[in-house]
Amino acid sequence: PTNGTYEEERIIPVVVTINEAYAMALAVMIRSVMENLASGARIDLHVLEDGLDDSVKEQVEGSWLPSRVTTHWIAVDKDDLGGIVRQNSHPGVPAAYYRILLGDLLPRTIERVIYLDVDLIVTGDLSELYSVPLDGNLTLAVPDAYQSNSTLRLSRVAFPDGFRFTKKSLYFNSGVMVIDLHGWRRERVRERALQAADVYGDQMYLQDQDALNYVLAGRWKPLSPMWNFMEIPY
Repeated sequence: PTNGTYEEERIIPVVVTINEAYAMALAVMIRSVMENLASGARIDLHVLEDGLDDSVKEQVEGSWLPSRVTTHWIAVDKDDLGGIVRQNSHPGVPAAYYRILLGDLLPRTIERVIYLDVDLIVTGDLSELYSVPLDGNLTLAVPDAYQSNSTLRLSRVAFPDGFRFTKKSLYFNSGVMVIDLHGWRRERVRERALQAADVYGDQMYLQDQDALNYVLAGRWKPLSPMWNFMEIPY
């Protein structure tokens, strides 16, 4: 009770993707979330995982005690990626591509979710990020620090319907996203992104991120760089 009233607990849905090699990174990242989360808020964490051992899951969750995190471990069938992970793509792992599938893997009751890469250290309050308005867009994200390189690379890809990236196009980093899940499902982001990665994957270095930028072009809103700081050489 506060001044005779009760503060309603705020639930912040968060989703991550992981394989066993990144279990410690996940433990550290969520600990950093908890250290900066506003009083009265809780994290509803959905982990799209790549065959983690139960003992590893127990160790990860144990590192968060006492905790304001409810964890849901969701095993992903790699076949759902449709074979889009190519050897010539960036040196990621299949789990990095699971973000494309999240619309179908998360409960339909979740309307909005924050996606976070597990190699982040969170120094701000996620409840503030969760409250940023989408303004009719499907995603909030930070423009990539190297977006000019990516848009130049993608400008050479002849996407259907005459769509082309140009040097003036915006390109986001998919390591931090606030996602309208109902919109993703309604506009078939999963199917369209998987198709783009399959058809144009040989021309995409960052297949998962490139495919999402193509599908969400004009449907995402830039966030302040404070929400996904990227070091650049200069």
